[in-house]
Amino acid sequence: MESERIALSDAQKDISGATEKSMVGINVSGTVSALSMLKTSVKKLIKIVREVKEVRENPEFMRQLSSICKRLPIVKGTEDYAAEFNETMVLTQLAALNKAISTVKYFDSH
Repeated sequence: MESERIALSDAQKDISGATEKSMVGINVSGTVSALSMLKTSVKKLIKIVREVKEVRENPEFMRQLSSICKRLPIVKGTEDYAAEFNETMVLTQLAALNKAISTVKYFDSH
């Protein structure tokens, strides 16, 4: 969790330090917000499972929770996380570049 927190805070600093909002910055900002909300929700769920005995003793709920957890991708180590983050950034930048190219083509044809 610490590596995720560091990556999120670094991304937020990079985005908030920019004077102009680029498409990449807007996309990353949305992703950072979504991840922050997910992190908050997971922390609340962990707290509920730890504190409420009825929840822990409900086998159906615990099976469903276990199934959800097993479907989530697990990142082992900061190198895997960094590689996945870099791939995501490249895809985001390619999408922004593709949109810019299509905009240029549109104005070039008119």
